[in-house]
Amino acid sequence: MIVLGHGDALVGRDCTGARKYAGAGYYLSKDLVDQAGHRFHPGLFAELGWYYDFWGTPERASVFTEAQLIAKDPVTGKLFNHDLGLGVRPFTRFLNLELRLGIESVYDFGVSKGRVLPYGGIRVTF
Repeated sequence: MIVLGHGDALVGRDCTGARKYAGAGYYLSKDLVDQAGHRFHPGLFAELGWYYDFWGTPERASVFTEAQLIAKDPVTGKLFNHDLGLGVRPFTRFLNLELRLGIESVYDFGVSKGRVLPYGGIRVTF
């Protein structure tokens, strides 16, 4: 995968406290499942992400959005994934532990079908 950005975890920072990244790649193997439950072989993908830190230094909380477009053999648009949420790092001694709440959306261009799922999660970076 090619990632554009720099600094903390390959994420570029600007003067507003925002972090952003862009990436592109190609799935060499591995089948994925579409919204109708059918397997397909993915090809190219592109992704964008934006985070805004709003609580303390080091960053203790952020809002984020991430989007990914996955193509089917090799460049026909197939799936669009979007994630929007809030991440909080409540423990100053363990800033690599993040609690997340968000909404994930997936839209399948092939079957014109999508879904939206709320989620909660624990993320550990290392």
